[in-house]
Amino acid sequence: MSPKTWHFNPYHQRIDEAMQLMDKPPHADTEWILFEVFVREKRGEHPVHVGALHAPDPEMAIILAKEQYLRRGEAVQLWVVPSACITATPIEEADIFTHTTDKSYREAYGYRVAERVRQLRGEEKDE
Repeated sequence: MSPKTWHFNPYHQRIDEAMQLMDKPPHADTEWILFEVFVREKRGEHPVHVGALHAPDPEMAIILAKEQYLRRGEAVQLWVVPSACITATPIEEADIFTHTTDKSYREAYGYRVAERVRQLRGEEKDE
């Protein structure tokens, strides 16, 4: 009898061959999109950011957000936004919010109206 030339190795995989057939690796199911969740509790109020979650698509993000953030609370509207669509200023550049010129004349604390109103009201009560 001739010796066996072929043997089965369960650890031998043809991953190299599979990778050559594909341009890039397939999207893993664990790499879901990150969504930011906003809730509007009452009509006329602004939406408030309540958290973030991972979901495969926007429809599933709404379902997961409802289960996660509205389980006990009430709301009239729920927003989910992909985090990649949000643009923010860097925290390191906080100096862009400082005023370059003095505009105190535009602020209410620059006027002494409150004292004058109290004086006029006091005069009306005396009469």
